[in-house]
Amino acid sequence: MDLSVYIRFIVALIFVLSLIGLIYWGAQRFGLRRVLGDTIAGGRIEIIETKRINTKFQLVLIRRDTATHLILLGTDNGVLIETLNANEKQKADSKNISKKITSNELSEKK
Repeated sequence: MDLSVYIRFIVALIFVLSLIGLIYWGAQRFGLRRVLGDTIAGGRIEIIETKRINTKFQLVLIRRDTATHLILLGTDNGVLIETLNANEKQKADSKNISKKITSNELSEKK
C-alpha cells in the first residue's frame, strides 16, 4: 500500500472525531441534551434552567406541579435555596409592580 492511503485514512479519522466532538460540545453548551432526552411526556417534573457557577457548583431551577424550586448542586450534595408556589409567585409579581409604580410616582413628584 502507498503512504498516501495511510495519510488519507488518518486525516479522515481526525475529521470524523472532530465532528463528533463538535456535536457533543454543542449539545452540552446549548442544552440540546435536555431538549432531546430529559423531557418525559406527562411528567410532573421539568428542568426550567441550569446555570453552571464553576466546576463544582451548578444552579438548577426545577418546576414540580405548581411549585418552583431553586437548587444549588455540588459535587457531593444539593441545597434547596428557595421554593416558590404559584400563589406566592403572583403575590411577588404584584409587589414588584406596586414598587415600580410607587418609584415612578416618586420620580414624577420630584
